[in-house]
Amino acid sequence: MTHRISTSPLAAPPRILALAFVVLFAATAASAQSAAVLGTSTNLTAVRGNSTNNFGIFGVSEQSAAAVGQSGGAASDDYGLWGYAEGGYGAQITSNNYRGMYADGDYDAAAGSGIWFDAVFAGDVGIDVNGACTGCVVASLVRNDGALALEPGDLVAVNGISANLDPGSARPMMTVERYTGGEGLIGVVFKGYVSELVEFEVQPAAGLPEGEVPEIRERESGHVRDGAIAPGDYLIIVHQGMAEVHVDGSGERVGAGSTLVAGTDGVALTGTEGLRIGRALESSRGDGRVWAFVDIR
Repeated sequence: MTHRISTSPLAAPPRILALAFVVLFAATAASAQSAAVLGTSTNLTAVRGNSTNNFGIFGVSEQSAAAVGQSGGAASDDYGLWGYAEGGYGAQITSNNYRGMYADGDYDAAAGSGIWFDAVFAGDVGIDVNGACTGCVVASLVRNDGALALEPGDLVAVNGISANLDPGSARPMMTVERYTGGEGLIGVVFKGYVSELVEFEVQPAAGLPEGEVPEIRERESGHVRDGAIAPGDYLIIVHQGMAEVHVDGSGERVGAGSTLVAGTDGVALTGTEGLRIGRALESSRGDGRVWAFVDIR
């Protein structure tokens, strides 16, 4: 099993060669049930539009997608849709009546989770959000470097850094262990993380000829998983935001609004003495965990 996550910036593809664009447009001259313009190419640009003062390519549809881009490649620099600008935005996405953008990474039904990030922001500066970030959680991908296995909801302490999963990244990865006291409390275990090779089918944009079977390729992917995280395995921890927290059921009953503080052996307690973890969002439900808003301080 290879452990690696690509975080390097996406390289701009060549202007002409190595591009395979399939663009579908609905237009007044088209059939109501088919594409007005269809371009297909194996290694050159299928449809290209240039303009000095207006849109290079413009698509309008009453009932379906105005423009569709599809790539059958397996490499990280194969794009279904690619936008580039010298001085302005590489892409602007606007909706008059609904959400401006919807991003969804590949989903693995067997794993019960996505196997690719929904989006990657690879720049050094980060992202600028003008408004609320609903449901956002501050989290990190880390390695269990302690002697004990970890479970979702456990409190963890930082115990050092190690090389990043991506060998090309200069940023180190944090290592953690189960929290047993002291000042090292850094987060709450969300879930384990696995990086592995998965198989997928390569489907040409124009479809396969009758009788042919799709080509099977492999690519590296990562996904979260439930269950214990053994020493040396990877996991995601939450620093701030909503998460399930492992609580000690032997003390005062936890209720919605209870203040949670760090106990020992990786669990939280109710009270005001000690490092504050956050605030419970529900009453104890009998399984040793409660949803809480984590805000360690």
